[in-house]
Parts: sequence; C-alpha cells; structure tokens
Amino acid sequence: MKATTLTRNFYHGLAVAIAITLFGCASQNRTVLTPTEKLNVEAFHCGEQWMTEVDDLLISGDGSGHGPDLGSQEWQSVIEFKLGVRSYSDKPDRSTQDWCRYIDEHLKQHTLHTPSFACNEVSAGSMEAVICDSAALSRLDRRLNSVYKKIVKEPHSKQLKAEQRGWIKGRNACWKSSDITHCLKQSYIHRIAELEARFALVTSSGHTTYLCNDKLLSVFYYDTQPLSIVAEFNDSEKLMFIDNSASDTHYRGGDYHLKVQSNVAILTWGYYQQPIQCKVTVD
Repeated sequence: MKATTLTRNFYHGLAVAIAITLFGCASQNRTVLTPTEKLNVEAFHCGEQWMTEVDDLLISGDGSGHGPDLGSQEWQSVIEFKLGVRSYSDKPDRSTQDWCRYIDEHLKQHTLHTPSFACNEVSAGSMEAVICDSAALSRLDRRLNSVYKKIVKEPHSKQLKAEQRGWIKGRNACWKSSDITHCLKQSYIHRIAELEARFALVTSSGHTTYLCNDKLLSVFYYDTQPLSIVAEFNDSEKLMFIDNSASDTHYRGGDYHLKVQSNVAILTWGYYQQPIQCKVTVD
C-alpha cells in the first residue's frame, strides 16, 4: 500500500511539474502585438474599408445611390436591422470598436446562409422566402448580386436595371414550376452566365468566324457555367448556352441555335427561320 501511495504521489507531482513547465512556455510564446500592429488591427474595424465591405454585403441603400452616410448613426442602425440584431441586449454601443467587432462576428454567420436581400422583409410563400430557406440559392443570389454590381455603374445602367427587374419577375414565375427549387437555380445560373458573357467579366476562350450564305457569323466563346457563346450575325447578337443533353456541340438561346461540327456549323437565326450551313473562314 505504501509503495502504491508513494508511486501515485510521485507521478502526481511529476504531472504538476510538467503542466507548470508547459503552461509557462505557452505563456512566454504567446504572440504579443506591438502598439503599431494593434492600431492597424483596430483601424480595420470601423475603418472606411471595413464599412465599405459591410455595406457591399448588406446594402444599406436603395440601389439608386440613396442611403445613409457610411458610418453614421443611421447607417449603423440599418446594419443592425439587416443583421436582425437591433433589439439584442448584448449589443455594444454604436460607434465603438466593440460594436464593429460584434457586427463582424454576426456578419460572418449571416453571409453563410443569407441572400443579398433582407429575409425578414419577405412575404411568406414568396420566391424570396424559398431562396432564404436554401443555402445554395442564397449563395447564387449573392453571386448574382456581386456580378450585377460590377456592371450596374456602366453607362447603360438604366437599361440594365429595367432588364434586371424583368429578370426578377421571370424568376418569381418559378412558383408555377413543378420543381420550384430547380427552376430558381437554373434561373440564377443562366442569369449569372449571361451577364458574365455579355459584359466580358470572364475571359473569352476563343473566337471563330463563319461564312453563312455570304454573311459573316462571329462566335465568341466564354468559360461561364454553363458554357456560353455570343453570336453576332445579320446586325444583331444573341447569347446562347451549351445544350449538355445534345450528343454533339449544340448551343441554344430561345429560337436561336448553333450546331458546331468541326469546320462547319448549322445556324438557325430566329423563329421559323430555316437552318443555314456555315463554313469557317480562313484569315
């Protein structure tokens, strides 16, 4: 019994000594920020760059250039509302570093599962509500919003905004679909690819010129998802997406079709139009 007790006491003392040594080393090796480094870290929170990034994600304005001044009390109130934390009792005072860090933490969780619009403002049973309930659709919505914001400041922004409203109306018509989630997903995927190709937000993977009944057809290929082309023919241009269900390389866009076979292509340019055989031109 004495041997056992002594042995147990020995190992207990050894464990305590090891623990003290390890924690002592850990304390000495802990990273300590210099005053300059600490200021740089704090400058990010509540700094102009941070506020801009927060506003890009939560969108405090109305999309037409109207909204609260960045960093103002009104802006902070809107940000709290967008995150759904305005009434939280643990929320730090506004215009403090603690408030910014608090917003930052909630923002990380918010952006994982929410779309670009405020889910607490949508109607039950709406297509927006379906999007809010789906992490995958929410990611697609944020991606589309990111793409849209890259081009909405272009000279043609008025036309683009009207077009986007039309697209939203079409997206919301997915309530008629037998598979609403699939319909919404395809609507987002094609809209993202359309904007990326039309405004050259992705690199063109190639360009081919064909001669079709003495008229030139220019085809620009884009590495969007799904793959797409912009075809220029007869003083107009059309966007088409690859048809993955076809056995050959076939692009479709409404009543416009392009079937590519080696150096030959079959073009159908519009409703009730007869297919035209085209050949690759030699530069």
